[in-house]
Amino acid sequence: MSTRKPSVRYHGHGRFTVPDIARSPDGRYIASDALDVQMWEAATGRLRLTYRPGASAEFFQIALAPDGTRLAVGSSDMTVQVFQGL
Repeated sequence: MSTRKPSVRYHGHGRFTVPDIARSPDGRYIASDALDVQMWEAATGRLRLTYRPGASAEFFQIALAPDGTRLAVGSSDMTVQVFQGL
């Protein structure tokens, strides 16, 4: 059995568990959440966006729009936030 190594690693959530990731339909971006939301260029691992909510919310679900221009984030404070112009 061969051991495969990742081609790109995305660092930025510290020691926190990453419960959800999403990929843009065109494969250009990867988004991940923990105590914050981060979006990366898939090919390079370059960080494009970081959003940190107030202390009262945790993120649970993320999704990228089919055209890759919006990121929707559902959180524990019963809100969905949409980021545009990515």
